[in-house]
Amino acid sequence: MKKLSTLILTACLFSSFVSAEPISEDEVVQKVIDDYSGEVLEVVQEIKDGVEVWLVTIKDENGEVRDFYYSIETGELLDSEIEATD
Repeated sequence: MKKLSTLILTACLFSSFVSAEPISEDEVVQKVIDDYSGEVLEVVQEIKDGVEVWLVTIKDENGEVRDFYYSIETGELLDSEIEATD
């Protein structure tokens, strides 16, 4: 029984890594809308530090422009920045 439960646990852990689908543009926009208040200004794909990311730019309720970098592969928020104002 112990071998079976170990095998099942291993299979579940492995499948969570293998079956991860890339996050779509619509999904990343929904994440930002759910987590932050503001208007989405731009969504683009780019490479940041060797990782494919979605760059989502919003203007928040205070008028600050913020950039959010999400991994396309995992959907994880990797970085965020407040754009400098002139």
